[in-house]
Amino acid sequence: MKTVEEIDPALLLESQELIRDRYTYSDLDHPAVQEIFNLCAVKKADEIAQGDGKSVSTDDEYVNIEVDEYDIPDHMEVDPSFLDTIMKDIKLPTLPDILMKIHEVIRNPNSSAHEIAEVISMDAGLSSTILKIVNSAFYNFQSEIDTLYRAVAIMGTKQLSALTHGIKIIDSFKGIASGVLNMRSFWKHCIACGIASRVLANYKGLLSAERLFMAGLFHDVARLALHSHASTISTYILMKSRETCNLLRAVEKDTMQHDHAEIGGLLLKKWNLPLSLENTVRYHHAPLSADDTVEASIVHISDILINALALGSSGEYYIPPLDPGAWEALDLPEAILPLAAKEIESQIEEVFNYFFSGENKAAMKVA
Repeated sequence: MKTVEEIDPALLLESQELIRDRYTYSDLDHPAVQEIFNLCAVKKADEIAQGDGKSVSTDDEYVNIEVDEYDIPDHMEVDPSFLDTIMKDIKLPTLPDILMKIHEVIRNPNSSAHEIAEVISMDAGLSSTILKIVNSAFYNFQSEIDTLYRAVAIMGTKQLSALTHGIKIIDSFKGIASGVLNMRSFWKHCIACGIASRVLANYKGLLSAERLFMAGLFHDVARLALHSHASTISTYILMKSRETCNLLRAVEKDTMQHDHAEIGGLLLKKWNLPLSLENTVRYHHAPLSADDTVEASIVHISDILINALALGSSGEYYIPPLDPGAWEALDLPEAILPLAAKEIESQIEEVFNYFFSGENKAAMKVA
């Protein structure tokens, strides 16, 4: 990727003006936000030079209807008991038995890599997807990993467990209809945020990189749940944010007295997912309130970066504002952001296609 200095000044100015509106709620004086804005301006300038960059975003299919096609009420009254009702209605799709079997064999300290591989091989689609992702830029191993046994031995059980859960949980949610929200764009955003969280965790030298992939993957799960179980409210929030040029999160608060981050944390708690995951999702817009501020800050910054790069969308038009304390908690130089962006963009299409390819029917070798 080129630098700002390498772009023709007139072209750079044109690209900056095209993307500036999305930074309405961002502090462009903050060094990290400046860096993100500049790398996105360079990306947009390249697209303009190639004749494909006159639109604001590289992924415009945020929603399936325009604001002027929807009769937006002035205000929507939501009963105070709304959250209790919706929490009863929203259920985690039934996860396949294979996850329980994998979890059991991984938890057994006497299990060998061969035994773990044999359990995974019971699901041909899962086996195929794991080997494809393990051999992709997502892991960037030096040599090809051609058996599940080698995948288990090289990756380790924690990484493998996080990856298998991510694959199967996405599979469980795939049946949700698009409706007003573009589901392909939604999942691309979530997977990209997971990749970004993993990349930043690795730069930070954290051992929890795979857990952060899961946190990034689930950070907007409440928007998915609301879209599925409370579509009238979800559509109103989406359209109202466009009409009023406001952040989705602000309209969520005004409409429901809760935002998607808070509801997402409650959902993960209800589904008995790990407390660390629940906490990070709950506070990804307020990371300094989280028990682990570094992990929440990583997902917070990843969400901002992925929104800026326009790698899919969960419906938000504006770049979420950066919490300066989150950047301080991360304690990395701003120069890391273009490097992270390059790494994320090198992985997202391949990994996204592996999650959604539907070409996972051939049985894979165990060893």
